Order: sequence, then structure tokens, then C-alpha cells
Amino acid sequence: MPTLFLVYDNTLGTASARPIIRWGEAADADLSLQEHSASETAVENTSGLPFDPDETTDYKYYYDPSTGDVSFSGLLADPWFYSSESEEYRTQRDTLLAECDWTQLPDTALSASCVTDFATYRQALRDVPQQGGFPSTITWPTRPTEVNA
Repeated sequence: MPTLFLVYDNTLGTASARPIIRWGEAADADLSLQEHSASETAVENTSGLPFDPDETTDYKYYYDPSTGDVSFSGLLADPWFYSSESEEYRTQRDTLLAECDWTQLPDTALSASCVTDFATYRQALRDVPQQGGFPSTITWPTRPTEVNA
């Protein structure tokens, strides 16, 4: 039976928050086969969290060797992260981001200040999942008005 594992870097972060650099299923119970250098430590993933490779570009996971806890962006990972409600809001956020992708293109007709306003708006959208109370309480940023140069 495969063993779920995670590999953390034992030289980075703090003693209670080591960055997780990869995870998966190992066919062999010898998890040391998953360690590619002396700075890597492989352990069984008993957190129960289904790490999503698509999220690693925006978020970081950490492992506490003393407790076995997994943290999410430095905060204890909560089950809501994987709820359908949070996925629904992430999809809404992604749609709002896609609707204004064009505002960041180099050939946009928008004024420079408007481009900056949209960049700030887009960052605020990306930060929605980090808001306290997410997903039950969300403060959506206000879309800027489009002003041509």
C-alpha cells in the first residue's frame, strides 16, 4: 500500500515551520528514498490535507517536525481551505481577475494611473482568501473605473 509523504527543507524556515518542498505517494515504505539531498527530510504525511499542486504558486505549506502539524502560509491549515464554499469564492475571484487581465497588457489604452489602480485591485483580489473570516466573511475590493489615456 502506498505511503503518503511530504519532504521538508530542514535548513530553511524556523524549527517549528520548515517549508514543504514536495509531497506525494511512495510505493516503498522507506521514505528516505524521497530525500534528494542532506537538507531534505521525508516524513509520512499524517496531516490529512490533500495538498493541491495548483496552489503552490500562491501559497506555501510548512511542517512542524516537533508536532507533525502542517501550516498553510504560516497559519495552521484549516479544513475550510478545501470546502466547496471557498472553492466557489475562489472561482468568483478568478473570474474577476480574468475580466481585467487586459488592463495589465503593455498596449492598453488606459492611463498610467488607471493601470496602477487595476494592479492594486488585482492584488486585492488575490489576497481575498487571506482575509480574516474567509470564506464566511469577504470584503470584495471595488473595481476601478476605466480611464483612457
